[in-house]
Amino acid sequence: YVNTTRASLGYPTPIVNIVGREAAYTTETSQTVLKVFTDFRNWSFRLRHLVGCTVTLENDITTVEIPKSAKQDLAEVISLNRTMIAWATDVNLSADSHLVCEENEGFYTTQVLSRGASRKATGASFIVIDGGLKTSGLQISVVEDGVAIRIPTEKLENLLSALNSMQVVIRFLYFL
Repeated sequence: YVNTTRASLGYPTPIVNIVGREAAYTTETSQTVLKVFTDFRNWSFRLRHLVGCTVTLENDITTVEIPKSAKQDLAEVISLNRTMIAWATDVNLSADSHLVCEENEGFYTTQVLSRGASRKATGASFIVIDGGLKTSGLQISVVEDGVAIRIPTEKLENLLSALNSMQVVIRFLYFL
């Protein structure tokens, strides 16, 4: 479906739910990053959606924008796990492309749905921030239709404190 949509409609593509259609993804979840955050068997979703939050990838900059209205939801995300946090984001309407996840026989790959050949800003559907990096830098990776950021534990603690206060940090940038 993603390939058909990408080829025929381009980006942005309206989201249409056809009642009674077959599932786009199988129930095989052992190969997806979201298995850590979602209980597919009981349909219990633990990956919280922060309304108004967007992630944008531009050249060597990843921008995460979190509105002040998401403060309570963000605090709940942080309270669940202080070593790795994740949440779903909104579609970034200012981006000219968006990461999409394509599943083939239980394996998940990243595709980019875009308006044209050149891309300046790409949106993502979720973000994972992991404090398990052993070196002093940071790693940013595209994972399926989202972004994973790995930083050292001490930097994660500083980031979580800043995010909890939401006094200064509403938008933050990471350079690759």
